[in-house]
Amino acid sequence: MIRKLLLRTNFIFILLISLLIIIFQSTFLNLLFKGFRPDLILIVIVYLSFHRYLVEGALLSLIIGWFVESLSGAPHGMIMTVYLWIFLIAKMVGIAVFLTRTVGTLLVVFLMSLLQNLLVWGITYLFFPANISFEAVAGEWIPTVVLQLIITPLVFGLFSSLDKLFGKESPSKITGVLGAPILAR
Repeated sequence: MIRKLLLRTNFIFILLISLLIIIFQSTFLNLLFKGFRPDLILIVIVYLSFHRYLVEGALLSLIIGWFVESLSGAPHGMIMTVYLWIFLIAKMVGIAVFLTRTVGTLLVVFLMSLLQNLLVWGITYLFFPANISFEAVAGEWIPTVVLQLIITPLVFGLFSSLDKLFGKESPSKITGVLGAPILAR
């Protein structure tokens, strides 16, 4: 009974921690890194793609994307869509390659950060072609992604310990490489 309650509250705690990360990211990270803001939520989305089932992770990604949009003033639906695409692509990469090591995680965060910047730049360029040059985006992206790669093990460790505290099992531990259940031997 207590285990079921803990498993159900894990979803809410992920949302609450994500909301705190969004608030921290939008207020203090600008001051700490002098204008370069690593997207900690991107790291959370990649974590969810490795450690959540498809429906639960996609729902969390959409809600977290809505939080980011609500607190940042981004166009309605843009960040939610970008985070959902990042979740789905990272999920496919995680299933296909079964990345659980730190180097694989860092590689996926790097690729998803590149994808996020390309998607946001592309969508923004469609509506406001004169405002943002690709060179400006690339010049800001490199230091930001370096900071993201440094912070990734910390965020993964935080959410991994939260999952252990609530007894949440990763799909990769109870399913095979392609998501099929492992048969008892």
